[in-house]
Amino acid sequence: MLKLSTCCYGEEADGILTRFVNQRLIDLMDDTVYTYWFSQIGDQPEIDEYGNRRHIESYCTIESLMENSDFAKEVSMCFLPDKYPVEKANEAFLELYKLIRARGEYIPELPMEYVLYHIICEEIDYINDLIKDGQPDSDVFFSTVHKIPEPDRSIVLNAMKEPYESDYDHEEGEYNPDFYIDEYEDMKNYLDTCFWDHDCLMLDEMSLDDLKDSPIDQWFDMTGFKDSRHYQEVKTGADGEEMVVDVSLDDYPWNLEK
Repeated sequence: MLKLSTCCYGEEADGILTRFVNQRLIDLMDDTVYTYWFSQIGDQPEIDEYGNRRHIESYCTIESLMENSDFAKEVSMCFLPDKYPVEKANEAFLELYKLIRARGEYIPELPMEYVLYHIICEEIDYINDLIKDGQPDSDVFFSTVHKIPEPDRSIVLNAMKEPYESDYDHEEGEYNPDFYIDEYEDMKNYLDTCFWDHDCLMLDEMSLDDLKDSPIDQWFDMTGFKDSRHYQEVKTGADGEEMVVDVSLDDYPWNLEK
């Protein structure tokens, strides 16, 4: 799952919020893959436009998409910067997709974050256009706001309420729990809620390799902080002394889950 940057309401509430947001992101990526796949295979009766939308493996596999050059061109055109290699587009999209569906919580690498940022932007723009054009019932069926189902919503509101009990009677203001839960229910806020920073947008200005070699990356560690396969951890040696060791994984950590 995507590790959210704003969860601080206790284990139960944070778990509800994380699962809720990640499921909405899964639905977005499912729709992207489904739309592409359906456009390629045409109108076949065994795959209905409204069927199996959340079971992609019933009509294609991640492995098959990873090697699909047409899908790479589609992803590259829609969700990645001009300077990003097309041959790496599928990895950026599909590894993000696998990360969001994983059990553990992870922070994506910069290209994956860039993909996520633009997937969210595209959905917000699409919904806003529908509402603006006056589509029938668009304010009901097409909204950036999805409420967390009960009883989970009440659990989250109570957890948000607790630290600010004395301010809870304020109808408006920063201590109103509805103000905070909106970060997770309104997708317009996901451009902040789902990101620790917006360093990924630097890829509009320079390639990933150039960014890694730049002074700005040396100062702010934009790429190293999100390099999920190479990191440092503190271990205790045989003499009882703590030491920092470099860890290198052969694959992304979400692919190593059992």
